[in-house]
Amino acid sequence: MDPNTAGGGPFLEIVEGNDAGKKYPLGGNPVVVGRGANCTFILADLSVSRKHFDIIPSKDGYMLRDMGSGNGTKVNGAKVKEHFLTDGDMIVSGKTKMKYSDPRAHMAPGAPMQQPPQQQPGPPQSGPGPGRPGMPPGGRKPTMYQQWGGGPPGAPGMPPGGMPPGMGGPGMPPGMGQMPPGPPPGMQPGQRGQTGGRPMGMGGPGMQHPGMGSMPPGPPPGMQPGGMPPGMGMPPGMGMPPGSRPPMGPPGRIPGMPDDRTANVNALPYQQQDPAMMSIQAQNQQSGSALGRMLNTRGKKMIAIVVVVMVILFGMLAALKFSSKKDSGPKVDPAEQARLEKEESIAKLLSEAAAFYNNDESLSAEGRVSWDKALEKIEEADKVAPGTDAVAKSRKIVETGKALDEALRFAQARLPRLGFPTSESKEKLKDAPAQLTEIQDNITEKAKAYYDNQLKVAAAIIEKREKDSAAIQNKIDGVASYLDIEKNSRAKVNAVKKYDEILSENTDCKKVYDLRNTLVPDAYPGNAGKKEIKEFTGKPSLIDACRTEADITADKAAFDAKAEPGMLVADAGAGPIAPTDPGNGGGGGGGSSLPAAVKAKYDSKDFSGAATLAKELAAKESGARADKLKAQATALDAMAAAFLAIDPSSSNYETQYAAYDKCVSSDSQLNGTHLAECKSGLGKNAKLLAASRLAQGNPEGAYQAYQKAVAMGEDVGNVLKGLESKAQSIYEDAYKLGDAPGAKDKYNQVLRIVPSSSEIYQKAQARLSGAAMPTMNTDIVIMSTPMTIPMTTPMETPMTTPMTTPMVTPMTTPMTTPMTTPMTGMSMRVIDDDDDDD
Repeated sequence: MDPNTAGGGPFLEIVEGNDAGKKYPLGGNPVVVGRGANCTFILADLSVSRKHFDIIPSKDGYMLRDMGSGNGTKVNGAKVKEHFLTDGDMIVSGKTKMKYSDPRAHMAPGAPMQQPPQQQPGPPQSGPGPGRPGMPPGGRKPTMYQQWGGGPPGAPGMPPGGMPPGMGGPGMPPGMGQMPPGPPPGMQPGQRGQTGGRPMGMGGPGMQHPGMGSMPPGPPPGMQPGGMPPGMGMPPGMGMPPGSRPPMGPPGRIPGMPDDRTANVNALPYQQQDPAMMSIQAQNQQSGSALGRMLNTRGKKMIAIVVVVMVILFGMLAALKFSSKKDSGPKVDPAEQARLEKEESIAKLLSEAAAFYNNDESLSAEGRVSWDKALEKIEEADKVAPGTDAVAKSRKIVETGKALDEALRFAQARLPRLGFPTSESKEKLKDAPAQLTEIQDNITEKAKAYYDNQLKVAAAIIEKREKDSAAIQNKIDGVASYLDIEKNSRAKVNAVKKYDEILSENTDCKKVYDLRNTLVPDAYPGNAGKKEIKEFTGKPSLIDACRTEADITADKAAFDAKAEPGMLVADAGAGPIAPTDPGNGGGGGGGSSLPAAVKAKYDSKDFSGAATLAKELAAKESGARADKLKAQATALDAMAAAFLAIDPSSSNYETQYAAYDKCVSSDSQLNGTHLAECKSGLGKNAKLLAASRLAQGNPEGAYQAYQKAVAMGEDVGNVLKGLESKAQSIYEDAYKLGDAPGAKDKYNQVLRIVPSSSEIYQKAQARLSGAAMPTMNTDIVIMSTPMTIPMTTPMETPMTTPMTTPMVTPMTTPMTTPMTTPMTGMSMRVIDDDDDDD
């Protein structure tokens, strides 16, 4: 037997480490394992805590508990706090690996011993047994032969004065087994018979049956002197002289009798051959006490084995105790012990702090680190030992990570909102990339990927938003400068047109809508102005130049600084897409991310299913999150209706134009996955619709479709030529009307059907504003006399004589002859009301 296993009980065996090969038995007392001097099992491993783990015995086995160790305790590869040990468990603490073994798990359970049937003892004897003078009361019960000498009248199974029934054998005188009570014939009560006057061996002095001693001497008929009655079946050599009894001492081995005295009497092989011996055996079993039966040969062997095992066990425990004292080494100085315990406490706290950023299990689902919790552990360590290098190094990592996280959370909370300028988030994030570089070697790959991705998304959003905002603001400023120079009604009409051009490219720019609608009443007085008002619908753009003061104020009032921000998701082309998360959108156009399950249906064009799922999610949420999901569900419903109406083979351009236009506006509020497809369809149908409307005599509608096609990048040069031709015709009609009331409306109609860069647009604008006509390429001379004859044909040669006096009356009919003298004394000032470069 291996002495290290404490007699076959459970034990720990070191399989790897400095103590490899050592075994530690487990007993009935708690066991503490560590490298400290006061541990039960001491490990020579500096990576093990002073008190690493303990093992607590219970009625069901042993329970392992980690005692707050710095590196933790693993069982079968998994870190545990508590674990019920089973045979074969592998325990790792620091660099030491040990195995828990329980030899009892491999032992087959023992079969229970069968106890012999217990014999019921006979009635106790109150006095000396018959034939044994001087037997003290309470002595050994009389044998069967003693009972033959007479029993108390009425004894169970005993006839008065007789021997046990059926004990007579062949040759026994008739009636010996059933002797009648009373003296034999011819004997007075109490009279003793003469010596030998009774059957051989049937009694002795003190026989209780009256008159038994007066039986005639000599053996009964057929019995030899000194012999037993025939058929008694005594074994050979067991003959007894006349008047003797079986020995009364402890029974010994009888020839032919098995030594196992616990055997069933009924199973003895000589039962039928020797009834007397069988009765003696039964009597001996009845007379044995429980202790006596236990202290037979087998019991003595078992006791000896138990004693030997206990001696070995105590010897092993003494040796183990001596070995522990020997290995403990010299006594540790209390001050040194306190210092080591303080270092251990600091190391434990720092390890717990590091677990928040170097263990994926402590991160959030997306990879965010709980820097506040890590800092709490650093503060505790600093209280234990202020100013130590280890604490300072850990504090620097945690504080840098916390600053990075706070800057990113600031941007995540504000970039998707109207109330905060993009410049604030840009300023807050300026040091974030350097902070990530500083701590990236100390955090997990998951945390590093999260911060790196979100910083890139934020940078892309900021860059795109600033670029778009600058472009729109330049256009707005250009219109404002134009209005500062030209303050008449025609300038305002032109400004409205320029705002429309901006909106054709930025349909969600709410500020431009407001600026445009402010000018409409002055540019288009009366009922015409009401028709020109464009109401803003949809979600306002997050581009700074497009935000209105009202939206900024309202959003700031609704902002909750304590709310958990979502992850940033950039618009297409604005940078990498962040992992799917139900956070807020952050692109330049105000796009919104979708939950993963909704986005999967949206990407596969199952817009109805996506809308239904978004509504279900909204029902489970509350506040801003619920409102956002409801808005997404509405946009998805619109997308479903739009795609249901889209038919690329349809020639109904009006229906297809409306469906694609709805698709563009709805998808702009979602992830924009289908935006390119919708814009392409809208551009093609807008071009076809413009030509169709123009052919139907609807130039204003044709121009609106023309503008949409231009915004979608379509080549619409032929449509523009058709519009300009129609505008030229309307302009000529207006010119013929002169100052008639209808002339002004026609000039305004020209402005509504061609872009401001068109020459006919500029002519109509000049007529309405009263400004000079555009510059002419031929010289003009002054006529000296009024023309009295109308000009019926164009002038073929220039006028050679200058006009010295102005015409006193206007020309009412065209000139029919050319001017031969050039106009040399007149100059013209041309005012260009259009600030376009075209």
